[in-house]
Amino acid sequence: MPPEILTALLRGEHFSAEQRATLGLLPLETLRYRDVVGHLAGVISRSEWFPRPWEEHVPGESVDENIVIQNLSAGRRASSGGAGRRRWPGAPHFVCHARRHAPTDPRALVEKAHKRFWSARRAAEFYLRFQLGLPGDLDGWKVAR
Repeated sequence: MPPEILTALLRGEHFSAEQRATLGLLPLETLRYRDVVGHLAGVISRSEWFPRPWEEHVPGESVDENIVIQNLSAGRRASSGGAGRRRWPGAPHFVCHARRHAPTDPRALVEKAHKRFWSARRAAEFYLRFQLGLPGDLDGWKVAR
């Protein structure tokens, strides 16, 4: 699979059957979980945010329950979420931001969490497991161990 297509899928984009055919993505191949982890680890190592920047919840609006990864590596400072200091200068440092709404009210923020990782691979594994439910199905592609 082309790397840019895999990145788009990991960001939550969907490709219709027509788009898949046009892009030469049929038949759907089985993806290896470790390859997907390695790909995402590379992407987040080169990006400040994945899949997009974290935005604070605005009271009264629907709570976005998606996980967002922030790369605070070498020379970057936290811009939100009180993400703290690096373990040592220049060390890789990633923060996965998450939140959830009340079961009965999608506008009521009931929990916000920030989980710190010292490796891109561990942050990628967290995102893949808890945001996308992988290994498993990724927009029709099977991701298997």
